[in-house]
Amino acid sequence: MELCKLRMAIAIILQMILHVGVISQCIPTTLEGPFMPVTRSFDPSLRRGSDDIPMDDPRLKRNVTSMFPEQIALAISSPTSMWVSWVTGDSQIGLNVTPLDPSTVASEVWYGKESGKYSMQKTGDSMVYSQLYPFEGLQNYTSGIIHHVKIDGKQATQLFSIATYVMLNLLHSDIHAVSIGLFMKIGLEPGTKYYYKCGDSAFPAMSEEQAFQSLPLPGPNTYPSRIAVIGDLGLTSNSTTTIDHLIENDPSMILMVGDLTYANQYLTTGGKGASCFSCSFPNAPIRETYQPRWDGWGRAEESEALKGSLWIVERAVREFVTVVRVRESESGVEFEFQCGCSSSGAQESGIMRRFMEPLISRVPMMVIEGNHEIEPQAAEITFKSYLTRFSVPSEESGSNTNFYYSFDAGGVHFIMLGAYVDYNNTGAQYAWLKKDLLNLDRSITPWLVAAWHPPWYNSYSSHYQEFECMRQEMEALLYHYGVDIVLSGHVHAYERMNRVYNYTLDPCGPLYITVGDGGNIEQVDVDHADDLGKCPSAGDNVPEFGGVCHLNFSSGPAKGYFCWDRQPEWSAYRESSFGHGILEVLNSTYALWTWHRNQDIYKQDSHGDQIYIVRQPQLCSITSKESDVTILTSQPKETRGGFKIPSFGAFICYLLITTLILLPRTKCMGTGRRGRRVSP
Repeated sequence: MELCKLRMAIAIILQMILHVGVISQCIPTTLEGPFMPVTRSFDPSLRRGSDDIPMDDPRLKRNVTSMFPEQIALAISSPTSMWVSWVTGDSQIGLNVTPLDPSTVASEVWYGKESGKYSMQKTGDSMVYSQLYPFEGLQNYTSGIIHHVKIDGKQATQLFSIATYVMLNLLHSDIHAVSIGLFMKIGLEPGTKYYYKCGDSAFPAMSEEQAFQSLPLPGPNTYPSRIAVIGDLGLTSNSTTTIDHLIENDPSMILMVGDLTYANQYLTTGGKGASCFSCSFPNAPIRETYQPRWDGWGRAEESEALKGSLWIVERAVREFVTVVRVRESESGVEFEFQCGCSSSGAQESGIMRRFMEPLISRVPMMVIEGNHEIEPQAAEITFKSYLTRFSVPSEESGSNTNFYYSFDAGGVHFIMLGAYVDYNNTGAQYAWLKKDLLNLDRSITPWLVAAWHPPWYNSYSSHYQEFECMRQEMEALLYHYGVDIVLSGHVHAYERMNRVYNYTLDPCGPLYITVGDGGNIEQVDVDHADDLGKCPSAGDNVPEFGGVCHLNFSSGPAKGYFCWDRQPEWSAYRESSFGHGILEVLNSTYALWTWHRNQDIYKQDSHGDQIYIVRQPQLCSITSKESDVTILTSQPKETRGGFKIPSFGAFICYLLITTLILLPRTKCMGTGRRGRRVSP
C-alpha cells in the first residue's frame, strides 16, 4: 500500500513537472523530418479578406505641421550603425505638381544613451520623387521630402581635429587617453538603448524622442531576440491585426518580404481600392497607383481623443465585423460597424500613432521589393517609391542597389534577393551573390538566411511555378553554400516545406517558408494546385519579370505531370490564414520558428505552426570556397525520430522509465500530424 502511494505521489509530481517544464518538447524539429504533408483547411467562420482602410480614417490622415517629421523608420546599416529615415513637407497630387526643394530643410539626427541627452549628432541626405503619368485624366504625384541619415557612435560634435589632437598630446601627455578614446569611437555599442530625435533644429522642427536597442555584433553566440517576418501586408483591417499581433510578440527586427502598401490597387484619383485591378479597371491605360497610400502606410497620427479606444475596439471585432467609420465627437469617439451596432469610446488625451511608425521607429525593418512595388510610370520608370523611401545597406554590402543586398544581425547573415531584376547566372546580381557567399565566415555567422518575394516552392494554385526560371538559375548556388532558411511571400497563405533541393527531399536543402499572409486587399489564397480542377494551365502564372519556365515533374508520384494529385511530399504544412512569423535563433545550431495566425491574437500561448530548425554543418559541409564550389554530403539518412530532447527532458523521461509509471500520453498538435487534412 505504501509503495502504491509513493508511486502515485511520484506520478503526480512528474506530471506537474512535465506540464511546466517539458511541454515545449512537443515542438518537433527538422531532424524528425521529412514530415508527411498536412493541410489545415480554411476556417469558414473567418472572412477571406477586408477592404482597405480609407484615407480619411484618423489613423492615416496627416496631422503634423509641414516640416515636422513623420513616417519615421529604422533600418540596419551595419552591425554598428543604423539608418534613420523620415518624411517632411506636403506631398502633392494633381494634374500639375511642383516638387519640393530638399535643400530647404536639413536632415539631422540627435542621439545619445540617455533620455533627453543627445551627445551625438549626424546629418544626411534628402530627396523627393515623382510619379508621373502621360495619360489624359490621370493625376500625378510628388512626394514630401524624404530624409535618410546614417548614425553610428562617432561623436562628431565632440571630436578633436587631427591637428588639435596632435598638439594637445605634445603639450599634455595626460590628455592622450581621453582624446584617443573620443577619436576612435566610431560605432554604436551592441545591445545598447539609444534615444534620438530627427528633423531640422533650425525651424525648429524636431520629432518627439524615439528609442531603439542596437543589435548584437556578429558572433556565433549572439543573436537578435526575435525576428519578425511579414509578407504582402497592405493596409486593411486584417493588416492592422497582423501588426497588433506582431507588436505583442515584441520583435527586435523585422523582415518585410515584399508587397508593402498595395498602392497599385487604385486609380490615380484614389477612391476605393480593388482586390483585382484589371477586373475593376479594365480600361486603365497603365497599372495606376494612388501614391498617398504610401504616406498613410508609414504615417503616425495625432489625436486628442482616439488614443487606445480605437485599438481596443478594433481588436475585439476585426475578425468578425468591419469598422466602416471612426469619428471624433464632443462625447468621445464613435464607431460604426457593418453589423449595424455602434459604440462610444472614452475620452483620453495624448498622441495616437498608428500602423507602421510606432513599430519601425524603434525596431529596424529590412525590406525587399515585390511585384506591387514595380509601379510603372512615364519613360518606363519603375520602383520609384520603393527606391526612394527606404534605406538599405546596399553600399555597405557591396551591391550598390536597393534591389538586393545583405547584412548581419548577430550570428545570422541575411541575403535579400531581387526577383524583379536580372537574376540570371551571367548577371550582376548573381555575381554579387557569389562574392557575398564566398566571403562569408560561418564560424562568425553560422546561420545563413535568404529572403525574396516570390516562392520557388509553392503548392497553391496562385503563383504556382511562377518563378521557376529564378529557381533554375540560383538554387544550386544557394544550396552549395548551405543556406539554412528561405523566406518568401507573394502567395497569400502560409506554407512550410520539408528540406528540399531541386524538388527532391534533401536533409541539406534549405527550409523554405512562405508567409505572404500579412492581410492585404487581395484576400487569402485557398485553392491548392493538387485540388481537383485547380491545377493551373501552362499559360497561367506568368511572372511580371523574367521568363516562363514551367515544367512537368521528372520523378516521384507526379512524374510526367505539371501538378501533383495530392499535397506534394516537399510541402510539410499549409494553411490559408492571415498572420506573421517569428524566428528565434537560440544558438549556432537551433532556431525556433513560430507562425502566428491572426485569429490567435485573442488566445494565450497559441500559434498555427511551430518547429525547431536544426542546422547540421557536420552533414552538409562545403569543402572548397574557390570559384567552383563543391559540396560533400553523406547519403540521405533516415532522420525521423532523431529529436534530441534537452537534458532536463531526458532526465524526466529517465525517471518515467525507471519508476515504471504510466502517465497520460502527451500529443503534439499541428505539425506532428502526418498525411492529413485537418479541420479548423
